[in-house]
Amino acid sequence: MTARAFSPEVKASLLFTHEVLGESKAPWWLYGSAGRALLDVPSIIVRDIDILLSSEDALRLSQRTGWRNDADGGTDRFRSEHFIRQAPYGIDIEFMAGMQVQKHGHWSDFSFQTSRVVDFEGRAFRVPDLSEYLNMLDVSIGRRTQNVSR
Repeated sequence: MTARAFSPEVKASLLFTHEVLGESKAPWWLYGSAGRALLDVPSIIVRDIDILLSSEDALRLSQRTGWRNDADGGTDRFRSEHFIRQAPYGIDIEFMAGMQVQKHGHWSDFSFQTSRVVDFEGRAFRVPDLSEYLNMLDVSIGRRTQNVSR
């Protein structure tokens, strides 16, 4: 699925995401399958929308919307201070902030360092460089995902 062939549910979810993040003070990133699809990586199936934003913006989002922070301590490799999930159009939108990864027994803060701004339906989405995203999967989280062509 390319950026030009999103299902109506994914398209509506992306536009909704952009709208609710419109008051963010800090940069935020779209990553995961939706981010890769916007980068035109072939054969991507978008199953959810992953957003990395600042802790301050996540708190403001939660306060403004009444959405609950469901952060649960994460896994042995990955955790986040904020985890807010919504699915207004049947596609999970996962807002994460205060992300940390464990490497060699030590937890460290994680944020994307690269970004490409991609236009979708007249809205600008910040997406990490594909190589940085793949490095996060390999080194930080310890897994690769579907269809991750470089």
